[in-house]
Amino acid sequence: MKERVKRRLTYFAVIVFFLLEGVEYAIILPTVYQYLQSLGGEAYQLGLVISAFHVSGLVAAPIFGKFSDKRISTKWLVIFSNCFEKVGNLIYFIGGDKWLLFAGRLVAGVGSGAAATMFAFLARVTEDKDRTAIFSLAMGARQIGLLIGPGLYLGLRLVNLKLGAVEINELNSPGLFMTLMWIIMDLLMVFLFWDFANKTDDGVKEIAFARHFCCGVLKSNKSPSEELAFHFEDGLQTEIYPVTFLSGRRLSMNTVSTRGNRQSIMHRVADIAHIPTITETFNEMRENDKNNAPYDTTNVNNVAESEETERANGTSNNFLSISNFKRFRHYFKKTVITVLLAQFVTLFNQTSLETLVTPYTEEHFQFHTFENSLLYLVGGVEVIVGFVIVRLLSKKLQDRSILLIGTLICVTSCVWFAIFLVQPMHPYTWLLVEFAVAVFLQLLGLPFVAAAQASLFSKVTPEKDQGLSQGIRHIVGGVAAILGPIVAGAFTGQLYGLLATMIVFLVVLLVLMGVSFKSLNTNTCSISGNAEHNEPSIRVTD
Repeated sequence: MKERVKRRLTYFAVIVFFLLEGVEYAIILPTVYQYLQSLGGEAYQLGLVISAFHVSGLVAAPIFGKFSDKRISTKWLVIFSNCFEKVGNLIYFIGGDKWLLFAGRLVAGVGSGAAATMFAFLARVTEDKDRTAIFSLAMGARQIGLLIGPGLYLGLRLVNLKLGAVEINELNSPGLFMTLMWIIMDLLMVFLFWDFANKTDDGVKEIAFARHFCCGVLKSNKSPSEELAFHFEDGLQTEIYPVTFLSGRRLSMNTVSTRGNRQSIMHRVADIAHIPTITETFNEMRENDKNNAPYDTTNVNNVAESEETERANGTSNNFLSISNFKRFRHYFKKTVITVLLAQFVTLFNQTSLETLVTPYTEEHFQFHTFENSLLYLVGGVEVIVGFVIVRLLSKKLQDRSILLIGTLICVTSCVWFAIFLVQPMHPYTWLLVEFAVAVFLQLLGLPFVAAAQASLFSKVTPEKDQGLSQGIRHIVGGVAAILGPIVAGAFTGQLYGLLATMIVFLVVLLVLMGVSFKSLNTNTCSISGNAEHNEPSIRVTD
């Protein structure tokens, strides 16, 4: 089978995975309260059952992500995580006791942590220029699942039969349905999913080349210095002679290939320039150069050798190891903090508004279940259209621009809501139009922020740690999804307070984006010509 066909089938399996995540959320939620009441549960236990799924998912996401960073097969990692989904939904189906419902959702939530592994996989196998489009597709698939979930529930309402001693009805049938769906998902993973090599990998040889080349330049007393490295392309050893010189503002590299396609080699060296090990080392070297301070090349070489030794001996799991210290230090950079804040703001505002909408429409428009369902249906369609727009714009705009556009739209929506809707002054028809505009703007901005921040986060964090990184992003989003309804509930009847909170978060995000906007440029590496040697060169600019 051709690799292009395998890749398309793999993407199909990934899309189905996210689709089922959306379906599960939408098919369980409408019945869980009535199911709980039928077993003698109380109102406060509804929050426990719903939050159990999210909390266990938060804990599981970085764990699964860490395993995926260890190059454990994504296929079998997801199949393993689906075991929790199947067992959890089966417990939910069997029921019989209110605490079994809690246990079922708690166990199923562990399986939801595999979403971080899937995003990490997509980050590893997609090029930077294609990643926003692919992430938009995955997020859009989940949104489609949220839309078709209620439709599937309408069919399950008609179920009324017995399976042995267990009665199957509209309350517990969603659990059985999702158990079967996750079994089908396992089959798709087995037959349609392939673990592709990382996009910059021919093994880990290019990373090794980057590290040794960097250390060689630092140890050299000559300027320019020459370092002989080996590049493996299609199984053949290709020799590359990088010639470097260090200036105050940029590092330029000319390469001469003794064998193989020159343009292909240049693109691969361009990929290497993105590796954080390279850029961080040279950034530090530039700072020392500006301060006329000598650079401790011995220490750099020792660090590189230490990382190689840890990897060879399997001791990099030690939390105090040099590689792990550098890995976690990376998450405190302003670019990473900015993108994580965007993730938090996206889900906090979304869940806050979801909590706000139902009581608001009931009070001012006398909407009931049917009208609110139509509102959520139309809103879901708009979000899907928004992801399609983002997918198209990603071919023309950088992630940072898409993120900025989405944030500004969300700010406009909150300001509009505060001006026209907190204390309505217009008649019913005009108020309904004003409400529709506010909801339209908010739902239009969300896909821009959601897709752009997910794609950006995969680019500002190390590729080798994508599993852990996506797990951290999942935790931040989960905390926001839990806090959003709580804060919105606390501000019931005080909409100015809720909107002020949302606007403050958005303004802080805009400020951080302004500070780090230049650093969020994902096109930091470009190929251009060298006038003196008439050879292509690669420049890693500040």
